[in-house]
Amino acid sequence: MTAPARGRLAAELRALRQRTGLSLAGLAHRTPYSKSSWSRYLNGSVPVPRQAVEELCRLAGERSRRPVALWELADAEWSGRTGEASSGEASARTDRERTEPVAAGPREKASAKSGRATQRVTALGVSAAVVLAVGVALVMIRLQGGEVSPGHAATVSLPPPGCRGRACAGGDPQSMACGLDARTLTGRRTPAGAGLEIRFSARCGAAWARIWQTRVGDRVEITPPGGRSQRASVADRFDAEGYLFTRMVPAPNPSALRACLVPASGRARVCVAP
Repeated sequence: MTAPARGRLAAELRALRQRTGLSLAGLAHRTPYSKSSWSRYLNGSVPVPRQAVEELCRLAGERSRRPVALWELADAEWSGRTGEASSGEASARTDRERTEPVAAGPREKASAKSGRATQRVTALGVSAAVVLAVGVALVMIRLQGGEVSPGHAATVSLPPPGCRGRACAGGDPQSMACGLDARTLTGRRTPAGAGLEIRFSARCGAAWARIWQTRVGDRVEITPPGGRSQRASVADRFDAEGYLFTRMVPAPNPSALRACLVPASGRARVCVAP
């Protein structure tokens, strides 16, 4: 089973890849990392170089602060510093995977060498870095999977949202920082086991739908009363394995929202409303 921080990082990388619109081959063409390496990074099966996270943020037009904070926590798990795995097994596996990049080409080898040098420097202050990452993660770690708890929200000042109300129509809940205070209005499981929820941000006055454990070809949509629907489709197994969410719709009256999952199998759509 994938450790918590590693799983969250992998989900974040998949969301960033979706935002780039690039295939694995496209990522390999535009970065120093091979197609097979990106496949492993996105499913969380091997340690991810920090440089790969930063490259993906650059391609997605995303600030790297939050993904790098996730990487710090995941790196601590990979190396066994969090106690998630036995120290001997984790250290041996991490050292081997960092010094022997998977299917590395000339560009990836050069980047891996630079990455190892950076990791040696980072290791000198790793305890402080992990503590800092935990603090950052309390605010930013769950843009897809949850919200900041009331206790943390009371002690941490959230950054201002990137939009409000109608200005959020068609916006990305992550990049607009609307996920920081998000809560689930309603949700259910489909007969096939997929999850469907409506998420709402009071600060942004906007909502979106998300699905998970889906199949390629499934579609999710959210409709506000008298407004334009937003839709998203499961394009590949990476979308199917993680959270897939729509763009936002204004939600002055959240109780009037409606979200539906349309299965690719042709079965009847499953809908929820607050």
